[in-house]
Amino acid sequence: MTKKLFIPKKTREIVVSYCNNYIVPDNNYIDSPTITHTHPLDWFEDYFEFTGDTALKTHLAEAYYQARFIYKIMQGLRLTSFKRNAFVKFQIQQYASIYEALLDFVLEKYNREDIKERLKELEYKPISVFASNAECTIEENGQKEKVFTCRKSIKKINLKNTRIDKRTEIAVSLGLISQATKQSFDSLYDLRNNIHLLKASIANYRPKVQESFEAFKLMSTFVLEIKAYVSMIEQQEFQQ
Repeated sequence: MTKKLFIPKKTREIVVSYCNNYIVPDNNYIDSPTITHTHPLDWFEDYFEFTGDTALKTHLAEAYYQARFIYKIMQGLRLTSFKRNAFVKFQIQQYASIYEALLDFVLEKYNREDIKERLKELEYKPISVFASNAECTIEENGQKEKVFTCRKSIKKINLKNTRIDKRTEIAVSLGLISQATKQSFDSLYDLRNNIHLLKASIANYRPKVQESFEAFKLMSTFVLEIKAYVSMIEQQEFQQ
């Protein structure tokens, strides 16, 4: 029977302590005399308190904490580029998921009726206007092709089934985020999609540490803009 090998407990404690000591993206966090958190995760939950949704806040906080924890392990171990790939991929996916969840949540919570109108698309549905034994054809290059008659129809699309660049376009038009933030998020989402192995193999895509760093940097801007929008809407509702 093969003996299981484990990293010594003391070594594990050193690694976890290193990560938690530097995981909060706030230079004043460690030395602040007002900190009452029992665990760094508390800071991340406070960060998303503005959502007003306990379940969402918890999931966002855990996702952000996990992305930071993975980064600190990668940084602390000084891994080679090949070994870093899994860490970088995870960070890109986590940050893209956080931004997407926040964007969709705010769009649906504060702009449900607006997005219903903006997510309609024109489509053409086939209808029969000829007798059952009649048909209309057109000849092209010596070949006869059947022509189908259609009628216009409006198709409603679910927000989640809408392309991310369309969702961010709506967000910009409603004032949730800036055009620059939209472009950064759209680019990040493209990276997220490139991670899929088949697409990555076709594009020969290799994740870069700088890409995960840019994904992290977007957090402060993205959340700041979303919080400002939420605050504005809530203030308007309070004054009514």
